[in-house]
Parts: sequence; structure tokens; C-alpha cells
Amino acid sequence: MTKTNGQDNLRPFSRMNGLGNDFIIFDVMDDNTLLLDDISKNMWRNIADRDNPATKGCDQILILRPPLSKGDCFMDILNADGSQASPAATARVLWPLILRNTKVRPTQ
Repeated sequence: MTKTNGQDNLRPFSRMNGLGNDFIIFDVMDDNTLLLDDISKNMWRNIADRDNPATKGCDQILILRPPLSKGDCFMDILNADGSQASPAATARVLWPLILRNTKVRPTQ
């Protein structure tokens, strides 16, 4: 399931589908420095582009980061145009798959 994004600095990512939408997921739980906060919207658009042969594009990009304060994980959600997205129903539907296929583990 892990691939690279085809950019100069290759980063592993996963692809998932839910309710007719597809997502590219970057899991940086172990090292939040793998994806810088100042990545341009143009770079995100390139990753989400359906004509990108490395990624095959997506509807949204999910970035799993360490929690900001309390919690198990922070999930940053970006639209295909690079803009910030609100948690969509499709992203919440993917949560069980994210738990199964990443290192994110909920605390009790």
C-alpha cells in the first residue's frame, strides 16, 4: 500500500477509498518533520492531480500527525486544490482503515 509521491523528496503514502472518494494519506506520526508545514498549495495540487503518474491523484489528502495536545492523532485534511478542508464524512468513514493500516493506536 505504500508508494512515493514522485516529488524531489520522496515520502511514503497510502491510498484509500471511501464512499466514492479517494484519499492519499501521509502518516508522519513517528516523525512530524517528514512533511513540512510550509508546503505550498501548488505542491499539494500536484500530488492530488489525476494526471500525476506517481500518485494517480485524489479527492483529499490526509496527514496523520502526532496530537497537538491531548488525543491519539491529529488529522490534517486538505482538498485537492491544497485548501484546508473540514472533516468530511468520508474521512471519518476511513478512520477504521487508518487504524488498521497505520501506526496510530487509540488510547483507552
